[in-house]
Amino acid sequence: MSAKRVIDTKAEKKWDKMRNAYEYVAARIDSKPKSGRYNIDLIDLVLVSNFKGGFASIAEPHENLDGKLKAYTVGICKIAKSFKDKKLQKLKKRQLGLLCEQATSFLRLTLFEETKIDGFGPSNASALLNIYFPDLLPILDRRGLLGAKIRGIRTNTQEQVKNIERHYQQLIEYFHSRLCGDNSLSIECLDRKLFSKPLSFPKKK
Repeated sequence: MSAKRVIDTKAEKKWDKMRNAYEYVAARIDSKPKSGRYNIDLIDLVLVSNFKGGFASIAEPHENLDGKLKAYTVGICKIAKSFKDKKLQKLKKRQLGLLCEQATSFLRLTLFEETKIDGFGPSNASALLNIYFPDLLPILDRRGLLGAKIRGIRTNTQEQVKNIERHYQQLIEYFHSRLCGDNSLSIECLDRKLFSKPLSFPKKK
């Protein structure tokens, strides 16, 4: 007899509600012309910020934005060139390594002075990747990492994950392993399951 799945019903309802905001971004991307599909702009950032919620707002000075957005467009185009239409569970070891490298590099754009955008952090960047590549890349957030029991996580006094971008490779590999072992799972389905688990924080050392 299988063990009963323990869920945080409040978190599960929040996930379902957030999915509506997710669809706004997905619809926006789907409406882009084919030639400019991967051109990231301010509206994309604002809609992703709306989906992710929290207290951060896009507050980058407008005169700085266009130059920085070009770096994000280049990064997402690189992933599209390597993996367009591919599914995570179909990737071989070498392909998986390249995906982790390119995806983590994309998230690190949010940290470097010349490319970071006020109000748009690594978790937001991962959400943008997931919306562009829903069958390839998961969303990086606290609940997903803790639900997956990713090792090495450290949290601050607000119980937020420190240096969260460092754990993206581990999360991608976790999703790859789970999807390869269960044909009925999708990235979306697994994300909902992880998000809905009761939070269990690592012990402070």
